[in-house]
Amino acid sequence: MSTFLQLAAEAGADGLILPDLSPEELRSHQALAVKLDLDFIHLIAANTPVERIRAIDKVSTSFLYCVAYTGVTGQKRELTPQAQKFFVSLRDWISHPLFIGFGIRTKEDVEYYAPYCDGVIVG
Repeated sequence: MSTFLQLAAEAGADGLILPDLSPEELRSHQALAVKLDLDFIHLIAANTPVERIRAIDKVSTSFLYCVAYTGVTGQKRELTPQAQKFFVSLRDWISHPLFIGFGIRTKEDVEYYAPYCDGVIVG
């Protein structure tokens, strides 16, 4: 992992999204990431427990990436009342900026999610 982080920094990366590595696993690499000025961006979702969201927020050095919905990316999903409540509640649980992504591809999608976040991620 050290070599990967070094190469990422040399290539000009500002942050990394490594969804298969938990914050606990990344903790051992945090000092090197700070030294290289790299952020680890963590994902959260509506099914992430509140205590886990708070723990992820605590170790984050940048923004949190909130998955807009569960399922396969690229499919159009409607924002459910439960998702709306979740996005609003997140503000009480986190201190970092919140970005929403996953399936966002049009101006309308951006406008749809904008009231609930600090930014959107288009992949």
